[in-house]
Amino acid sequence: MTSAKVYSKLSLEYSLSGMLFYDLKKMTVLFSNSQATFYLSQNSETSIVGQKVYDFISLSVPDRSILKSDGFYGELTFIRHDGAVFPALTLIKAGSEEHPDLGVLSFQDISAQKKILRDLTAKHEGLTEILEELHGKNEELLKLDKAKDKFLSLVTHELRTPLNTIVATSEIIYNKMYENEEEHHELAKNLYLQSHHMLDLVNDILDMTKIHSGKMEFYIERDDPTEIIREQGNFFSDLATESQVEIVFEEPLSPPLCYFDSMRLKQIVANLISNAIKFNRPGGKVFLRMAVVDSFVEISVADQGIGIPEGKFESIFNEFETIESISNHHKGTGLGLSIVRSLVRGLGGQIQVESTVGRGATFFVRLPVEKILDPGFYRARDNAGVFFFDDSSSE
Repeated sequence: MTSAKVYSKLSLEYSLSGMLFYDLKKMTVLFSNSQATFYLSQNSETSIVGQKVYDFISLSVPDRSILKSDGFYGELTFIRHDGAVFPALTLIKAGSEEHPDLGVLSFQDISAQKKILRDLTAKHEGLTEILEELHGKNEELLKLDKAKDKFLSLVTHELRTPLNTIVATSEIIYNKMYENEEEHHELAKNLYLQSHHMLDLVNDILDMTKIHSGKMEFYIERDDPTEIIREQGNFFSDLATESQVEIVFEEPLSPPLCYFDSMRLKQIVANLISNAIKFNRPGGKVFLRMAVVDSFVEISVADQGIGIPEGKFESIFNEFETIESISNHHKGTGLGLSIVRSLVRGLGGQIQVESTVGRGATFFVRLPVEKILDPGFYRARDNAGVFFFDDSSSE
């Protein structure tokens, strides 16, 4: 039997941290240095000596052959006296010429290093997520910045066009450069239409400003929206005729009552009908329908025009967004549907679109039949006091 002095000498020679010497035939521990005793037993050396070496290492039965290998170096999982496990960098030397039945195992606890590595990995992943998020937000900001530049250019152009026409027409009328009353009437009509177009543009910008600042006012009462739908259908009849489009209002059999702000509902319906006419085809129709769906009154505006790609269903409601295929003949600020969605939400309602490219689109506006908003919203327009709606947090 080899002496303790030899074990001590060998432990100093091979030691990384803890050391075990074991019998390769019986696989029992012959000697344990103080570091190994501390890690595995926390008692005295005798508590480890005589025990099976694989009792301290988490290895399957087939993998125990590693304990008889010569020159293994890698990570193994060790088992403490209380059942807790820890990773260790391990060196195994077994069956030397001088000591063919002796196995030497040296190990170093790397729990702290592994924890540091995990923490660093987690922080790296966290930083990566933050960088990706910042990159995404930066791209969104760049996109928004470009959209705003395009919007400003569009608004400038859209305002200049009717303004130039108004100035030129006004000069003709002021200087009485028309030849007869019929020509005078046409000039006056053109002046009227262009001034209203410019007013619509300005109102869009003001409405969006109010929505973003939380200053949009709502006066919501329970009423029948049928008359507003009919009124707006009649209002756009001339525009529809000029565009070779027919407006068809399918009136409900019984008056559906729901909660809405009459002024805001007019804006909503007017915008949807106007779009349905603009993006329709010659000879097409615009269908106005009403129905009670669950706890809502559903107002739908359908056209038979070019339709909207499914991937654009959400983006058409975003500010400054237009569908590339229709933007060439679209007049306006591009804020219409964004304003419509904000107004619908302000009424406690819902809006969605269904469409097939080449076959038209249908917009559905649902208004609640019960009170679901803050009580301050429900009041007559003549009443004093102002209640504002903030749509800035809406998805």
